[in-house]
Amino acid sequence: MKRYRRGLELLLVAVAAILVFLACSRVSPGTEDDGSDGGATIAPSVTPAEVTPTAELTPDPTATPTPRNTPTPVDDFVPPVKKGSKYADVDGQKGTLNERDYFRTAPGRNQRRIYRLEYRTKVVILNTVKSEFNEIWYKVAIVIDGQTEYGYVQASSVDLGTTPTPTPAKTGPTNIGQGDTTLRHGPDRDGDGIYVVTLDPGHGGAFTGAAHYGSIEKNMNLAVAIACKEYLEENYENVVVYLTRSGDQSIDPVSDVDDLEQRVHVADDYQSDIMVSLHFDADGGKYRGAEGLVPKGELNAKSMALSSLILQNLEKLGINNLGNRKRRSERSRYSYPDGEYMDGYLINRLAAEKGIVNCIIEHAQMDNESDFNDFCSTPEKLKKLGIADAIGIATYLDLKKK
Repeated sequence: MKRYRRGLELLLVAVAAILVFLACSRVSPGTEDDGSDGGATIAPSVTPAEVTPTAELTPDPTATPTPRNTPTPVDDFVPPVKKGSKYADVDGQKGTLNERDYFRTAPGRNQRRIYRLEYRTKVVILNTVKSEFNEIWYKVAIVIDGQTEYGYVQASSVDLGTTPTPTPAKTGPTNIGQGDTTLRHGPDRDGDGIYVVTLDPGHGGAFTGAAHYGSIEKNMNLAVAIACKEYLEENYENVVVYLTRSGDQSIDPVSDVDDLEQRVHVADDYQSDIMVSLHFDADGGKYRGAEGLVPKGELNAKSMALSSLILQNLEKLGINNLGNRKRRSERSRYSYPDGEYMDGYLINRLAAEKGIVNCIIEHAQMDNESDFNDFCSTPEKLKKLGIADAIGIATYLDLKKK
C-alpha cells in the first residue's frame, strides 16, 4: 500500500509540473510569433497601467518641417588647394584663373568639388556649358601634380589668354524706390491652396556676418526669422513656413558663396512661392534705415511689391524706409542669353532662376548706434522686426487670418 501511495504521489507531482510548464509557456495576449526558429516569445504577465492623455505638444518654431521633396545634400568635403603649374597638352583655348575657384565634377556651384584652384592656375578650355542656374561654365583640362585632370570651373573666373586680370571692382547697386504695393502674388506655386514661404536667416556657423555693439548678425537674423515664422503660422491660414537654417550653422561648410546656392536649393525643394532672406546692414555707420534688394527681370514687379510691403511695416516701427535696390553683375560673362547683365546679388539671381519671387531685407543699420539701440538691441525688438516682416508677407500673399 505504501508503495502504491508513494507512486501515486510521484504521479501527481509529475502531472502538476507538466501543468505548470504548460501555463508558463502560454503566449500572452498581444504577443505574436515572429516566425523564427525560436518560436513564441514569452511575455511577462503585467497589469495594464492607467494611461494619462499626453498634452498637446507646442510646435517648435525653430524646427524645420519635412519638405515636400528632399533638399539637395551638401557636399562638405574640403578640397585641397592646388595650383596648375603648366598648360595641359590638349587642344583648346588657353586661359588663367583671375581668382581662386573650385574645380568640380560637373557645372554648378553645388556640384562636387575636387580641388580649390589657386589664382593664376593655367587651364585649357575644352567646352562651354550652362548650369541649371543659367550661368556659363567651362569644361577645362588642368595639370595637377604632373597629371592632366578634367573638370569644370565658372567662366567668370577665367581670363582668356595667358595674362590674368584681377576681378573687376563691384558695381554699386541702383536705388529703384518703392514698388507697387497693390500687387498681390496670385495663385500658389503648386496649386494646392497652401502658400509656401521660405525664410532665409543670413549667415550662420563660421559665416558670422557683421558684428557691432556686442551683437552678431547671424544670431539676429535667426531671431527675426523665428519670430516671423511663428507669427505667420499662428495667425494666418493656408501657409507653411520653412527656414533654410534652424540653428547656428551654415548651409555649406566649405564656401559662403556656394552656401547661397544651397539656400536657394532648399527653397526650391520646398516648392516655395516666395523666399525672403533676412539680414542687417552695416555700411560704416553713416546711414539709418531698412532697405530691400530685389531681382531684375520678370519677377521684379512682384518681388518689389513683396519687399515694399515689408519695408512699409518696418517703417511703422519708426525705421527709415530706404526703398529698394538692385545690382547688376560686375562680370560680363554673367549675362543672360539676350545679353542683359544678371543680378549681382546671388540670392536674387538664383532664386529668380528657379521662378521664386524673392527679396533680401536689410532690417536696419546695425553699425549705426541709433539704429542699433532703437531696433536691434534686445530680443523683444528683434521679435517686433519679425512680426513686421510677417505682416508684410501676409499682405502680399493675401492670407486670411485664423
